Amino acid sequence: MARRGLWTGLRLEQISRQLGRLGRSVCPKTVRRLLAEMDYALRANRKSLSGNQSLERDRQFRYLSARRQEFIRQGLPIISVDTKKKEMVGPFKNAGLVWSREAILVNDHDFRSQAFPAAFMMSLPIAA
Repeated sequence: MARRGLWTGLRLEQISRQLGRLGRSVCPKTVRRLLAEMDYALRANRKSLSGNQSLERDRQFRYLSARRQEFIRQGLPIISVDTKKKEMVGPFKNAGLVWSREAILVNDHDFRSQAFPAAFMMSLPIAA
């Protein structure tokens, strides 16, 4: 994996306090200016790392689509399960911004097979 460079998720106020503890008294506005001068900015992950494409994934979507159409033709309800997963560990897209010189590259798809996720059922909307 390529070196991702230096980054931090600390807020400007937190950086300012830590610098103060090191004997460098600067306000958060100065921290922002200094970071900008060093080409740091608040950046989000960028989905650009492409893994190998899974034919199995496409087959699963085609199967689900066919089953859905079959249920619609028969007038049967379709149950959609909405899940919430824990954050996956690895180069995956996560919400939020960090101070860095460039966007942190992460996988373009978040495949469970590349991590150890856990899912919890959140709701069961029923569509007729």
